[in-house]
Amino acid sequence: MRTPSKRSAIVVVVFLAVLALPAAAWALTSPKTTVDSPAEGAEVSGTLKITGTASHRVGVAGVRLVVRNLDDGTYFDGDTWQRDFIRFDIPVANPGSTETGWIYTLPTDRLTQGNYRARAFAYSVEGTGDGFGGDWNEFTYLGRYDRALYDTVITAPINGQTVRSGALSIAGTATSTEGVASVKVVVRNLNTNSYWNGYDGQWQASFIRTEAKLNHTDGRAQAAWTVGIPAEHAKPGTYFSRAWVRTDSGLGDPVGRGQTTFIVDSTTTTTTTPPTSTTSVPTTTTSPPTTAQPTTTTTEPTTTTTLEPTTTTSPPTTTTSPPTTAKPTTTTTEPTTTTTSGSTGRRPYAQGTVDWELIASDDFNGTKLDDNMWEYGWWRTSDNNYDRPVSKSETACYHTDQVTLSDGELRLAMRPTTANEDAAGVCQKRDGSPAYFVSGYATTRQRYQIQPGTYIETRMHMPGEGNVLYNWPAFWTTDIDRTFGSRWPHSGEFDVAEILRGQACGNFHYATEQGGNHLQTGKRCSTVSANTWAVFGMKWNYDGTVEYFHDGKQVQDRGDGGDWVIDTTALAGAFATDYSHNIALQHGMHNSSREGYKEPTADNPLTVRFDYVDVYKL
Repeated sequence: MRTPSKRSAIVVVVFLAVLALPAAAWALTSPKTTVDSPAEGAEVSGTLKITGTASHRVGVAGVRLVVRNLDDGTYFDGDTWQRDFIRFDIPVANPGSTETGWIYTLPTDRLTQGNYRARAFAYSVEGTGDGFGGDWNEFTYLGRYDRALYDTVITAPINGQTVRSGALSIAGTATSTEGVASVKVVVRNLNTNSYWNGYDGQWQASFIRTEAKLNHTDGRAQAAWTVGIPAEHAKPGTYFSRAWVRTDSGLGDPVGRGQTTFIVDSTTTTTTTPPTSTTSVPTTTTSPPTTAQPTTTTTEPTTTTTLEPTTTTSPPTTTTSPPTTAKPTTTTTEPTTTTTSGSTGRRPYAQGTVDWELIASDDFNGTKLDDNMWEYGWWRTSDNNYDRPVSKSETACYHTDQVTLSDGELRLAMRPTTANEDAAGVCQKRDGSPAYFVSGYATTRQRYQIQPGTYIETRMHMPGEGNVLYNWPAFWTTDIDRTFGSRWPHSGEFDVAEILRGQACGNFHYATEQGGNHLQTGKRCSTVSANTWAVFGMKWNYDGTVEYFHDGKQVQDRGDGGDWVIDTTALAGAFATDYSHNIALQHGMHNSSREGYKEPTADNPLTVRFDYVDVYKL
């Protein structure tokens, strides 16, 4: 075989060296970038922040980021997802420096659960760029919320405890994977029906959440907190307290899971043994309710709210009999409220043996609404307990005396106005014109709100004729804080059971821009017989999808059996990951042009009845 000459070898070496010159020059002039987090293979929930570093010998001007959804092959352009490859500009911490960090937070309303890749390309002040991009990372996004994202616990006084009178300290812990920014606490004196206002150091008649003192304010994931009440204001009596944790962004525990009921007594020593409550758990169905509904006998403690008492529980039994109109029979030593938290042995209707946690339940066994959970009316601006309606289309006002509890039911009644009311002009439509019917309304408003990862359910009995239901009853939710503006429906509205033209319908109302037109997605209606009991539920999943159930059957989907995905162009589209909704129970009145219109009379008022409201954490 012929061997190369020395001259040939020299030529080859020189040729390779010439080829290497541009690469060496590029190596000296090109910026360098890394993606530091999320780490390769990481699983991320909550806020998604992508971070890294960029360096160059003469200074870094900026970074161009590539974020790709590996599941559908689309690329994020800083606002929306598109099919074409794209790099979008993000700022660096110290422009012009030879090495700098950078960070980009993806809008949560533009994310879905799935697999992603992040890669960064830096460019220098000379205009040269990182042609290859630094090493990239691939990771999985689990969603905005997880089961342990927020939590609040009250550690003292414990539920059912009797404490000696004197200066009172309510204490607990708060956790958030996004950092604890604040804790809001309600302290209510159940004897005087007043609330502690820690801002001015006084008790007041209206509901208020006071801010707790944290043991640190540096945004750590856990913080201890306290609320102090001076001895002169901690009078003997029964108290209820609930706590909510919040992050810097204002998000947090939507339901106030930290709860306690305790007694202040000047005549006894401190005890840590809560009262014992013996409860027979009602028969629970894993499919439709049974013909013979359960009989429940409950011995209530002296406090007004049952919150995780020591219980003796007989195991639930199940049956598969079809639903009937029978109402559960309940025998109760009279409490003033029946709201529970942390209960077990109860299942959502027709959902089988799902492992959901019952975090709140009101069976309406008392004589009045539980003031720790419910409020009357919508606007809360009217005098003499009258309130204008929610919608300009309603022809009835609200009044507190139309909201009553009887035989284990919440009843919202509707009647005509009296001559005295007409003369005084106290019952008004939303526009201030006279309304000639008076109805009832209850909402959890500031007391209690829900977020993704929640299933809510109620059992309703509505007046009507045949399969036509009367007027405008509803079981629905909305963002009471109007996060996306005061104009309806910018902040979104879930209708779990809205009676429209005689049928029970599920729907979502929204707009795509400030001042934009009203839009609605996924409206589905079902036929419900009048004057019978029917169960309505809504499952708000962690990924923002929603499922509606009427008597256990899913009635709301995209038409192909899939879950309903909120329109991402909706102004309130981010609600699926970013904010809370209150629960509302309404008995409204349409105008006479609507099918199912029925005017009540003094002798025949119309009443919508609610058996219970349950809230489950998924």
